[in-house]
Amino acid sequence: MCFTKGKPDLFIGETEGIRFQNFRIFDILLAWELIHDENVKKYTADRNFNIRQFFEDLFSEYTLIVVENERIGMIRESNGIISIALLGKFQNEGYGTEAIKKYSEGRVLTAIIKKDNKRSIKAFYKAGYILDYYSGGYARMEKV
Repeated sequence: MCFTKGKPDLFIGETEGIRFQNFRIFDILLAWELIHDENVKKYTADRNFNIRQFFEDLFSEYTLIVVENERIGMIRESNGIISIALLGKFQNEGYGTEAIKKYSEGRVLTAIIKKDNKRSIKAFYKAGYILDYYSGGYARMEKV
């Protein structure tokens, strides 16, 4: 097991081959690729994105999504809010839904998603989240 800031890796289940692990210093390139992906940028809620703050939070709020030893994306959990980002070649393959399901087990989480991000809304719905309401261009979904 590897520890990052005193937090052990999360190896959760093996269904669909998905597991989670903490970010390590050599994972920064994946984070950089994700935050510069056009689809990720298009649907990022935070328009005041601060790269310095992102890298400060990377090791405490973000968790890697790993499939067959390949890092495919990341999940962020901050103050009970969950979000997910996958590399483009892994989108629309069901990995997002499975990762959300597994990561959400035993947690009370809320997703706030741009309402035009239909794929993300669908993935959270399939993972057991229900639409709470739409407000200001965003959908709020909660785990059932």
